[in-house]
Amino acid sequence: MKQINRIQNSIQFIENHLKENITIKDAADTAFFSLYHFSRTFNQITRHSPYEYIIKRRLSEAAIEITNSNKIELLKLNDLKNITGYIRGGCSPIGMKKQYTTYLSDIA
Repeated sequence: MKQINRIQNSIQFIENHLKENITIKDAADTAFFSLYHFSRTFNQITRHSPYEYIIKRRLSEAAIEITNSNKIELLKLNDLKNITGYIRGGCSPIGMKKQYTTYLSDIA
């Protein structure tokens, strides 16, 4: 149970600093884990690596903003320095805009 609370604290840290240049080590430090143990425990609890979690959260935030705008500056705001951030996330910006526009219209 203690480990879950520590991982929750690191997730909260990630969420609070999502638009900043944070590292996995920063998140591990907030949970008082070594980098290795943090990555292993984070993956066991969330079923995502810390890196994957951060990228997916940044993509999710960027997608919401993209539905309201088509400015490339949004990539920089969400620390996605270039198009490879989207490609690694499995979607192009145009594809993501279509996907999230459909998703947001379905839930509205």
